[in-house]
Amino acid sequence: LSWPYLRRCRRPELFRFLLHNQPSGWCSMRRMQTLPVPAVSDSAPGRGFGPPRRVSTWVRATDPLLAAGIVAGLRQQPGVRLRDDAMDTLDNCDEPRVAIVAGDQVDDELLRLVRTTLRNGCPRVVLIAGRLDDTGVFTALEAGVCGMLRREGVSADQLARAVQSAADGHGSMPPDVLGRVLNQ
Repeated sequence: LSWPYLRRCRRPELFRFLLHNQPSGWCSMRRMQTLPVPAVSDSAPGRGFGPPRRVSTWVRATDPLLAAGIVAGLRQQPGVRLRDDAMDTLDNCDEPRVAIVAGDQVDDELLRLVRTTLRNGCPRVVLIAGRLDDTGVFTALEAGVCGMLRREGVSADQLARAVQSAADGHGSMPPDVLGRVLNQ
């Protein structure tokens, strides 16, 4: 494929496919910086490619150190706008809204935090827990959680993808947990 052909390419999905499926070293970084990629979100259905849309995100945790770790990991993620203000400002927010609620295990304290967050107007909650047993998973789903992640081994990228997925109205959970839920 020639470089002028790629520059004339009108379909962004074809353009991205062709660009990413070329051998390494195919084009220089200088040329890559001048590529005409549309600046719209790829996180919303039906939109083109580009940076993900910004999602207003609140972090609530049963342990302040856990909350600080999540905030530190998400601070550099381009699609996440961390909010530390009170959730009563949700009416003034025109971005999608997601809350991250984290704790060691799914217990009464964590579920109370999830329900309070939903009651305060945040429509989507992603739960991070150290242990996800069957009872806790079903209780969290009944409480209104739309995404679940295990605390150990979760990266900032995985957490940002879960936030984007929740903002788009999709759910996410570890594959083994999903298998257990479907077998019940």
